This record gives sequence, C-alpha cells and structure tokens, in this order.
Amino acid sequence: MTLAEQEVRKLFSSKYNSAIDNIEALAPTGSYRQYFRISDNEQTVLGVFNEDLQENKAYLSFSETFINADINVPSILAISETKKCYLVEDMGKTTLWDLCQNDYNSKGKLSEETLATFKLTLQELLAIQTKTIDKLDLSYCYPRDSFDKQSMLWDLNYFKYMFLRVMRVPCDEQALEDDIQRLSSTLDKIDRNYFLFRDFQSRNVMIKDGKPYFIDFQGGRKGSIYYDLASMLYDANIKLCITDRKLLLDHYYDAFNKIKTTPKEVFLSLFNQFAMIRLFQALGAFSLRGVIEKKPHFKECIPFALSSLKDIIENPMMSKSYPELKTAINKANKSDFIKRAIMES
Repeated sequence: MTLAEQEVRKLFSSKYNSAIDNIEALAPTGSYRQYFRISDNEQTVLGVFNEDLQENKAYLSFSETFINADINVPSILAISETKKCYLVEDMGKTTLWDLCQNDYNSKGKLSEETLATFKLTLQELLAIQTKTIDKLDLSYCYPRDSFDKQSMLWDLNYFKYMFLRVMRVPCDEQALEDDIQRLSSTLDKIDRNYFLFRDFQSRNVMIKDGKPYFIDFQGGRKGSIYYDLASMLYDANIKLCITDRKLLLDHYYDAFNKIKTTPKEVFLSLFNQFAMIRLFQALGAFSLRGVIEKKPHFKECIPFALSSLKDIIENPMMSKSYPELKTAINKANKSDFIKRAIMES
C-alpha cells in the first residue's frame, strides 16, 4: 500500500468512523496529485494526496471563497493535519470531455444539448472570472499572483525549449525572441482584474445533474478573461470544430459585452493572441509529457494544437506582428521529425 493510500484511508476513517468498503486509485493526470474514490456503506468521496503544500493551500482557500460566492465547486469534507491530504465531494465520473466524446456527429459537430451545457459552462466561467477576484486571498497564489508578462514569458520559453528545441524545429533565435517579447508586452497591457483559472479545460469540468462543477483551480491567479476562454475553446482533448467554436465564442462575447462593452474586433484580436500563448504552453506540456515522459495521450494532442496555431497565425495582422513565430509554426506543421516522434511508442 502506498503512502498516499495510507493517508487517505486514515483521513476517511477519522472523518466517518467507519470501515472502508472500497477504495479505487484513479488514473493519473498531468499533475503529480493522487486521487482515490473511497466508499463505505453510506457515502462515496474523493481522497486527494499531494505533497505540494503551496498547491493544497491555494486549492483549499480558493474552494472556500468559491463556495461562499455560490460558484459550483466540490465541497471540502476533511483536511489532514499535515494538509497533504484532503477529502472532497464526489461529483461523479462525467466530465465535459465525456459529454463531447460521446456526442460528435458525422460532421464533427456537437448536439444542441451538449452545446447548451457548454454554453452554461462558459456562463459559469464568466461568473467565476468576475465575481470572485476581489474576495480571494491572492497571497495563496503561486508562483505569481498575476498572469503578467513574466508568467507569459515562462510559457513562451517553455514552448521554445520544451517544444521547438526538443522537436528540432529550426528558427532564427533573435527574431523569435523579438516576437516573444512583442507578444508578451502587448498582452501585459490588458486588464487582468479577473480570476484566471489557468487550466480551464474539459477534463476539469464535472457535469452533475446537468450543471458544470469546476475542479483543479489551484493554479489560479489574477489575469485577463481571454486566456481561460482560449484554453477551453482550443482544448486539444475535445477538438471543437470551427463552427462550434465560433458559436461558443459569440455566446461568451455577448455575455461579457453586457458587463464591459468591448468592440468585437478588439475582443477577437485579443482572444487570438491569448489563444497562441495557451497553445504554446500546451505544446510544451505535450512534448514533455508525451515525448520525454512517453505518455501517449499527450503526444496525440500535438497535431491539433499545431493545426490550430497555423489557423490563428495565418491571420494577416498576426502574420505581420509575429513573423518568426509564424515561420516556426509552419515548419513544425511540416516536420517529419515531429510526425515520427508522435508515431513512436
């Protein structure tokens, strides 16, 4: 029995004073947290074990704030003295990812029912972005309390070193750095007095009784509205078609525009630039987890992310502003080395 299982068993027994009927270790994710579904004859809960205390403290603090603000997140049921282990409400096994995977028609489009759930998810995203930022204790954020230029540069350099270098994509180093500095400086000027989820993707949205519930928000901080929106609409796990993405983007824009009037062309330009940052970060992660750590699922996401970036960078304004990034993206899309790396077991 692992230390993680020992700790969640101990906390469950202390909380409920009953024998455990069943404990199931859940499949590992992109993080190093370990999850267990635990049940006795009365209830089923999730046990979480994580040795990163900063991450745990952020999650627990944010959870309390969100619950008080009527945001749909799982309840915290118990916390160990060490804060390395905690129990949370079991939201079931259905994620937004599951809904999408089971729903695509022959043309790759989602049904009206799933699109309605997706729209509700984006409405809840807007609520968490706008209604909680002034209530959160941002001292728990790490490594920074704001998704600022420094944070963007970390993501862009992650792309440069973990993807372009690992995947042997040649580029002009100085021209690439100029584009990276220009992109991060431009987006650093955008209003970021909103909550930024940081990993807002379909596997982190549980669907229970038709309602979306958010999980894995411990990396949250202040930021712009566009990053999380791009994270979801360019989620490589669900691969939205262009038609559905446009419909959902318009739905979010209409809702946000009621809160803060924003010209559509400005909104779309900023969305596309933040989408690039998110996809760059994702490619760095896909390369690390998939190629270096040899986790097949992550490698399979690379083609979608590259294709999405190509679509974005082909916009004339983007091509003019970030020419070397465009060159790198086009080379990556044509790279035989990347194709072989994806195919290798």
